[in-house]
Amino acid sequence: MRTDGVKPGLRDQFEALPERLTAAVEGLVTGEDWIRATTLATQFRYRSFANTLLIYAQHGERFEDEDRPLMYAAIRAVNKPCLAFKILGATRKCQSYHTVEAAFKEAFDNIKPTDAVVVGMYPNGKDQVAENCGIVGKLL
Repeated sequence: MRTDGVKPGLRDQFEALPERLTAAVEGLVTGEDWIRATTLATQFRYRSFANTLLIYAQHGERFEDEDRPLMYAAIRAVNKPCLAFKILGATRKCQSYHTVEAAFKEAFDNIKPTDAVVVGMYPNGKDQVAENCGIVGKLL
């Protein structure tokens, strides 16, 4: 992966990312984490196994606004289309219409034209699908 355009303070973190991801996957599939993840899967039979693993991986997840530039730098550095996940920060960017709009704007300002975003929605009490589509239409 290219690291040009990445701030010097983030370059080391960016270059260590493949090793960290490999270690995280190895830890998930070889040990107690795997047993806990499969146990959790039995509690979510109505969800796909992959979605259950995602729920498990997010349990206790760390989310820092300071990590967002590193994520966007990694997306821009890849020469293929990418999917930007968690642009709403696992609901941490959903306090109001304006915070949701700001999160979408930040994402679209920082990904390549060939990239896309993946946004989870829970339309309970309001039509998040329509609201998010409206925001995207306004920004693009």
